[in-house]
Amino acid sequence: MAMKWRPNDLRVANVLRKNFSEKEIDETFRGDIDQREMPESIGFYREVNPLLSMTFLANSSAFSLCEDYQQEAWNPYPEILPPQEGEYLITVRIGERSEVRIGRWGLVGSDSEWVGEIQAQIQGFKELPEPYKRKIRHG
Repeated sequence: MAMKWRPNDLRVANVLRKNFSEKEIDETFRGDIDQREMPESIGFYREVNPLLSMTFLANSSAFSLCEDYQQEAWNPYPEILPPQEGEYLITVRIGERSEVRIGRWGLVGSDSEWVGEIQAQIQGFKELPEPYKRKIRHG
């Protein structure tokens, strides 16, 4: 199973994912770690054009090493975020119990998050299964 460095803070994830791919985030983090022991901060650089560039400096504690997104399994949230907008099964912690719901991942304002859900209560998510289709029997 492939392991990747990913933001575990939703605010950091939203900013970085607007400007960098999952692969670029992982490679930048690994590059900084290779150069020195766990750094206090990680720098992300993007050249917009020859006259303008952006640098994002993120605290390394806002990242976790975790498994890659798995379509058929439960994915821990917020370590792994849904790869695209849409509906997913979600596990939500309500007091002492957990329950499974259908949640929508999408843009809220300018950030991606669970629409209509309390972000801190969501523990994990997975793809919706295929809907049941009755088999037609001949004969």
